[in-house]
Amino acid sequence: MTDRIIENDHPFANVRVCFVPRAVAANTLGNLRLVGTMCSYGDLEFRRIKELKCDLYYPAGDFLPLDDKGNINSIHTWTDIGQMDYAFNDYLNFLMDLRRIYEGDGSRFQKIEAIKALGEGTGRQGHSHSVFLERHGGALKLLAKCPARKK
Repeated sequence: MTDRIIENDHPFANVRVCFVPRAVAANTLGNLRLVGTMCSYGDLEFRRIKELKCDLYYPAGDFLPLDDKGNINSIHTWTDIGQMDYAFNDYLNFLMDLRRIYEGDGSRFQKIEAIKALGEGTGRQGHSHSVFLERHGGALKLLAKCPARKK
């Protein structure tokens, strides 16, 4: 049986889109490397990426429509892809700092205080860590979600 190329019959096949992965620490490096991949709704690349999953079986990401100049064209996005990259980078840096805290030495109380102090900071791209901390339910809830690695 020969492989045949399936026609792109998606109703928005002429719309260019850009892939943006979910900002979760469990997303695979392979998925993260696809940041900014451009394709059209329904084409082969679109279908391939749409089937990706991250390690915890969340959807790997989403596609954002682009206008004719290559900028994101969505009523839900009040920014361009560069600004989204900045926010994503700040969030990943926040998670790495958090990991250093919960895997480090110190009592539970000291770790909670360190996470609260982390929440008072700002990422290198200007996004407040307090927003990330609030979205996770605060220092107590966030520490409870963190698995401690055995040494």
